[in-house]
Amino acid sequence: MPPGSHSIDNLITDTSNRYGDLKNDSFKKLSESSDLNIGLAVGKRRRRSSNYQDIVNKNGIFSSASSTTTITIHPETKKVKLTSNTPEDIEAVIEYEEHFADSLDASSTTTTTASTKKLKRKHLKPPKIVLDPNYSKSLTIKDIRDLVIYSLDKNEKNRPVWCKVENRMNIEKVIVLQIPGVQPKDLRYKGTALKSFEELLNDKNKILKTSETFFDNDNTLTLSSKAPGNASFVFSAYSAFTNVPLTKQKQANLMKKLSKKTATLKDMLLDLDDMIELQYPIHPAIAGNSSELAARINDLNMQLPENNFWVQTYAKNDFKNYIPIAYALDCEMCLTQNGHELTRISVVNFDGVLIYDKLVRPKNEIIDYLTRFSGITEEMMQNADHSLEQVQEDLLNLFDSRDILIGHSLQSDFKVIKIRHPNIIDTAHIYEHVKGPPFKPALKKLSSVFLGKEIQNDDIAGHDPSIDARTCVELVTLKLIKGLQIGLNLNSETIFKKLEDSSNVRSLIFNKFGPDESFADLNKESNLKCISFKDDSDIIEKILKNLDDCSLFVGKLNSLESARYFTNKSTGSAGNSLKEEQAVKNLNSILKKLTDNISKNTMIVLFSGSGDSRLYKKITAETNAIHIPEKRRLETLRRRDELKQAVEQARDSIVTIYIKK
Repeated sequence: MPPGSHSIDNLITDTSNRYGDLKNDSFKKLSESSDLNIGLAVGKRRRRSSNYQDIVNKNGIFSSASSTTTITIHPETKKVKLTSNTPEDIEAVIEYEEHFADSLDASSTTTTTASTKKLKRKHLKPPKIVLDPNYSKSLTIKDIRDLVIYSLDKNEKNRPVWCKVENRMNIEKVIVLQIPGVQPKDLRYKGTALKSFEELLNDKNKILKTSETFFDNDNTLTLSSKAPGNASFVFSAYSAFTNVPLTKQKQANLMKKLSKKTATLKDMLLDLDDMIELQYPIHPAIAGNSSELAARINDLNMQLPENNFWVQTYAKNDFKNYIPIAYALDCEMCLTQNGHELTRISVVNFDGVLIYDKLVRPKNEIIDYLTRFSGITEEMMQNADHSLEQVQEDLLNLFDSRDILIGHSLQSDFKVIKIRHPNIIDTAHIYEHVKGPPFKPALKKLSSVFLGKEIQNDDIAGHDPSIDARTCVELVTLKLIKGLQIGLNLNSETIFKKLEDSSNVRSLIFNKFGPDESFADLNKESNLKCISFKDDSDIIEKILKNLDDCSLFVGKLNSLESARYFTNKSTGSAGNSLKEEQAVKNLNSILKKLTDNISKNTMIVLFSGSGDSRLYKKITAETNAIHIPEKRRLETLRRRDELKQAVEQARDSIVTIYIKK
């Protein structure tokens, strides 16, 4: 067998046995080749190299002008493959391989040790925000959002334009809290309260040294910022932070993907995450084949108030080829002494034909018919001949658990009917608000924009549930015809989804009207957890409770805003000074508790999101109260300068960034 066809181990043995000691002449011949650049001690041609590129020619092989030997070295394994008919050359190659392997081992050990020490030293360094020396203007909500994304997404290459994040790989968690109602007097520089947020823009020392009592001065930045808006309006800072604009390329790719797919009803069904976030009653069938999840759902349902009065749909037969039927329903409620109760329900089939329509007697006395919305009057209720229990029985006879129920925000309807069903299409979910989450589109708006039909426009007669149900069917049909992309906001995605897709970041967000934590924990596999809260202290407690499970926390502390009456549309007074003082004290207390209990390398971002918005809210409320469009337009023009000044005041805000050492 020719030597070049042997494995390298056999080649060494075979060559040693056949040719004896190494021939120095042939070794020297190879080392003097113009293509050879290796660390060999031969005459004056001593060279040092540890790179594969330094020891091979452009073609990745050795070649000797005076021999027929061709040597190929694999760049990773460093194994030698040669083709030669000359025994002397083979012996030289063997000697070279042994020498090269030894030099690689020594070099690799030294490099690894040095790299390990360097990595350890870098890992020990705390992360730090270094302000760009050219910083000269107020931060935007986008600037804050970019910092959070850059800190958590270790693959993100676009760093914030206004700062440098040193050792960002060591940032483990980010807590973002909006605190509306903050005023300059809440911030201190060398013991003196600030008079305006602009001081932070004009004095770089104050940026580094202005702080609240719960933060360490030497690791805090307090910066001037601007709430989103224009000369006439102030936009939601929370929405601007949580929604990330998509690039044109991503928009085009998403549109192309959705437009190619043939839409089906199954594509529009809510999944478990959707039901949890939207607070739907959970049917055990949503668990699929997971008996553990089904058991948790049943346990949770058993703990609900008035559990004995709830019903759930079931499969009426065991046909494997059962074809689901689609229905749409809508309910109207009146206000009773026990809250909102069902007073009318309408069901239409997928052709829009009304198949069930009943007036329902509530158990408690009606104190407000809510006619403007419900369309229910006292005269109508005199003909109500169905109880809630009868409606439940009728629906269980009508619906199979495999059928599909369509409606707009059906969770409210299901709760008053006290019924659970697994297969749901919610038009408030498959159609999105132009501003993105957490906003939801109104059915009236969807009908006008996408169907060209005006509904719910009679304040005297109120809503007709059969019309609303039929409108939902038409909106679903439109998607089946034109594609799933219809009605979606393809301009942005949430920061939570972006970070989940890029870095598998698990997020916890707080929503006053969100689900209870025990309800949100049903799907333990989800990377997005949305829960309700009682007050500011409850938010802090739940952040600390979930520190080990999540990396991003986003919430809003409202107590300071409430104390200063920023939620009131009238200007009022500056608020009760004692109430304000207590609110600031409580805020300092809970934030100090947060900083005391978080782990090191955790970043906290506080932003007010707005300034004093009372005058802005007063002006907009007064102009919007004018129902005649032309008069409203003229009044807006008359107060344009006043509105502009109010907007500037409302947009003036701050952001404080703290990293625990």
